[in-house]
Amino acid sequence: MKRLIRDAINSHKEHISFHTPAHGGGMRFSGSFSSISEPIPQYSALDITELSYSGNLFSSQGVIAQSATHISRAYRTEHTFFVTAGATAAVHTAINALRDKRFLVLGTAHMSVFAALRLAKAHAYYSNSFEDMGALITKTQAEVVLVTSPDYLGKTLPLAEIVSNVKQKNAILIIDASHGSHFVFSSKLPVSATEYGDIVIHSLHKTLPVLTGGALLHCRKYLRDRVFAAFSDTHTTSPSYPTMLSIENAVWEFSQKGEMFYHLVLSEISKFVAALPPPFTRVESGDPTRLVIASPYDGGDVAAHLEKSEIFVETQWENCIVLIVTPYNCHFLQEVLNKINAMPALALYGGKKHYPRPKRLVRLKSFCNAEFVGIEQALGRKLFKEIGLYPPGTPLFFAGETLTAKKISFILQNANRMFGLDKDRLPVVK
Repeated sequence: MKRLIRDAINSHKEHISFHTPAHGGGMRFSGSFSSISEPIPQYSALDITELSYSGNLFSSQGVIAQSATHISRAYRTEHTFFVTAGATAAVHTAINALRDKRFLVLGTAHMSVFAALRLAKAHAYYSNSFEDMGALITKTQAEVVLVTSPDYLGKTLPLAEIVSNVKQKNAILIIDASHGSHFVFSSKLPVSATEYGDIVIHSLHKTLPVLTGGALLHCRKYLRDRVFAAFSDTHTTSPSYPTMLSIENAVWEFSQKGEMFYHLVLSEISKFVAALPPPFTRVESGDPTRLVIASPYDGGDVAAHLEKSEIFVETQWENCIVLIVTPYNCHFLQEVLNKINAMPALALYGGKKHYPRPKRLVRLKSFCNAEFVGIEQALGRKLFKEIGLYPPGTPLFFAGETLTAKKISFILQNANRMFGLDKDRLPVVK
């Protein structure tokens, strides 16, 4: 057989990375960046299993549990669990731990949230609006509120205000802070979600030098037993020791050097933004390390131009491109600037708006049986599961929703970016 994945990766292995995972493929440094260590040591020789000395992920004793305690202190939370199956596994654990309660999901939640609620058969609601949160909690009788901060574009929520609303209703607050695991390591960054949430999820590989799939699940002491009981049901029983090692190493190093690292990152970003030529502009967000660049051009065309020079951004969104800037790639921002300055005339962005997420309150549903049908043949049928654009992976259409002609048209236009499809087929209720 042909080794197609190997060949595809090898053909671009020297590319410049402004995307996850944040280690950027283990790039080395020189000059003023020599104080930054290589982000990912060689872990392959350390790919072991549960041995007498190596601990067990699902045990409350041993070196893994002891290391998790140290990481809890770094994040100023009460309990922390290593996760090597991605933040998705952490989301499933959190929801499964509270599956007997009513949920209210607000804002730009990831598709894993809805999948977990569906599998848990949880009583759940969704709204894209944060207005009258107290009234929404009362109306839905929600016992758990789940929010996402920061989101894919670095936007942060007023978590102090949100936690006040949630606690007034005696509810539990889950914060999916997958894109904010670096906040705790610098005073120049927003306050970590672990200061606010009862359960907080961090996807470390997105912004820290951690192997893909490396995440953390934090919780308050009063929820520890619930989370611990659910953890082994939702996480693989073959956890990756190299991934755990990379988490431990990143938290150790950034706890010591985070202020220096992000002083460097923000200095490089500041120089980049000051030199950014019109009509390109920076879109401000809560996370100053998330570089969102807007222009009159289609973001996909701008990203494609950069890719010709082996510069790969995290994503493109409407007329924007998104770069995740870290200590391991900030010294390449000058190359991005050079390519932007040399950019040829591109087609203007057409101003197309993506299908808006509903601000109305949606009762989330689950069904037993599905079948896949052609997109156009799905007209009038009910969706079996959520679908939307990836990235960012937030649903636009929900299980049980009737597929209208307008929705079908949007899906057809964006089929190459939609999650939940099987090529050109949609999952509908059988």
